[in-house]
Amino acid sequence: MSQEEQYKNHGRSGEFDCIWMTSNIIDYQACEKNFDCESCTLDKILKNLGSVENLKSRGNIILNGTDFLDKIIGKLEATNLDPKLIYLKNDLVLKHLFANIYYLGINPVILNLLDNIGSVKDCMKKVYFNAGQTIVVLNGSWGELPVKAPMSFLLLDKLNWTPEDIVNRQWLALIVINQSEIIDSQISGEEWKVEKFKALNAMHEYKECCLKINPSLLATSEKINYIYQLTGKAEYIKLLNAVAND
Repeated sequence: MSQEEQYKNHGRSGEFDCIWMTSNIIDYQACEKNFDCESCTLDKILKNLGSVENLKSRGNIILNGTDFLDKIIGKLEATNLDPKLIYLKNDLVLKHLFANIYYLGINPVILNLLDNIGSVKDCMKKVYFNAGQTIVVLNGSWGELPVKAPMSFLLLDKLNWTPEDIVNRQWLALIVINQSEIIDSQISGEEWKVEKFKALNAMHEYKECCLKINPSLLATSEKINYIYQLTGKAEYIKLLNAVAND
């Protein structure tokens, strides 16, 4: 029986119950997507965690509360527009040092979403970068995220950093850049707020989905600590790209 047929067999007052509800994986949930499971966040999360049969027979949902989502939400809510920073496309930021010399770093919104960076591929082997060239590649268990230059600049000094440094400190390098390049690649405060809203909205949506899962199926021996473990690697990469303003 197709998924759509299962929905129809469980219709209630003109609405259709979610297939995960009819399998007792979640409590009551009417389908709001007109069977378009590809656009349903709850469906993506549950499929990533396991099939209906696996979830029912083994109870192998590796979820123990929503603490990790609450922490990310808290960090995002505490992240405000900083008047000392210049926000750029490709989720990079500048901080003026003197003359035409700036610190180049990663947008704090993306830093709050980054899961366990295992290594960083250093692409700063040259002195001059053109727009679109890769600066570094962040690698984790979820895959990789190339960080590309939104403008042309001259590399003055590559800062010494580890993956932990990038997450905690955000700065990658000292660069020399012309004001015209900054203007062409800069985003407004309102555009940055949209990025933050996208990230917060996604985290709240994930949390709402987690709270719908039948508590009797939650495993207590395992715990999700990262977004990609909940959504799957491909969806996590899509999230980062969706938030990015490039």
